Amino acid sequence: FRRVLDDPEIDGVVIATPDHWHALMAIMACQAGKDVYVEKPVSHNLNEGLAMIEAARKYQRVVQSGIHQRSGSHFQSAVDFVQSGKLGEVKLAKAWIIHRRKPIGKKKNTTVPAGVNYDLWLGPAASRPFNPNRFHYNWHWFWDYGTGEMGNWGVHMLDIARWGLGVDLPERISASGGKYFFNDDQETPDTQVVQYNYPDKTIVWEHRLWSTHGMEGRNAAAAFYGDKGTLVVDRGGWKVYDQKDAATSGTSDQATTHHRNFIDCIKSRKTPTSDIEIGHVSSALCHLGNVAFRAGQEIRFDTRLNQIIENEQANALLCREYRADWELPQV
Repeated sequence: FRRVLDDPEIDGVVIATPDHWHALMAIMACQAGKDVYVEKPVSHNLNEGLAMIEAARKYQRVVQSGIHQRSGSHFQSAVDFVQSGKLGEVKLAKAWIIHRRKPIGKKKNTTVPAGVNYDLWLGPAASRPFNPNRFHYNWHWFWDYGTGEMGNWGVHMLDIARWGLGVDLPERISASGGKYFFNDDQETPDTQVVQYNYPDKTIVWEHRLWSTHGMEGRNAAAAFYGDKGTLVVDRGGWKVYDQKDAATSGTSDQATTHHRNFIDCIKSRKTPTSDIEIGHVSSALCHLGNVAFRAGQEIRFDTRLNQIIENEQANALLCREYRADWELPQV
């Protein structure tokens, strides 16, 4: 990847590595004068996201996050409807992913496959013997490299929830759940409920990776509850309940439009639809939910200092230990 960054003919890069590499590559790309499309979650931890914003601004780079639902016209119209007042006062949003994943089993360490530079793949993560369960695709379910289902699917639907409510990061976060269904190697929870408390609003996240029926009949969605109605939106469209002649919408293109927006912004130098600041906040919601789960208690977050208050162990999880020579680049 360093050869790509050194190539003067390349204007932009797409980063779709495991989560633990996103920030390092994105910052290095900004320093090399490249524009960046970085997949979700944009970071492996909250502090990395802050460093990515700093790099994008310092080096004047276009950085689009891969939270592509922001480019879907029906998601945009759903948020417009929520914010129009037609649902009344909207103080609660819920987001979820309910589906059945297969267990990954238990596997022993093996030799590194031919063609794999395992030391480079590990990058900032701790050195350990190669295990196929910790490699592609199942790295998602190990804290050293991934962020669990929160960072995999949660970032998409939580982004819609906070967008509709018009909020950024919360002051209090609590989480419950665990590995209730899968008896295998994965570390991240197969069942998780997170409550994000703002001064006058709340977001609730839920995932179940062993179930088949989603709430409101939708497996991956966000719902907004007002005193005059409820709106539920997913990738297939949106619908308003509890109102006569309730509005509905079908689906719209998201990914292609999102990728086109990135390319257009490389040329125009405009701010992309899902700029790194948007991507950071929505990714940070996932990180905070995971920190609260791992801490086993409610955490209080100082939104001005970007720190967890009165809990040093939880606050340490806003960063990570970097392997020697693989530290986050200084901006």
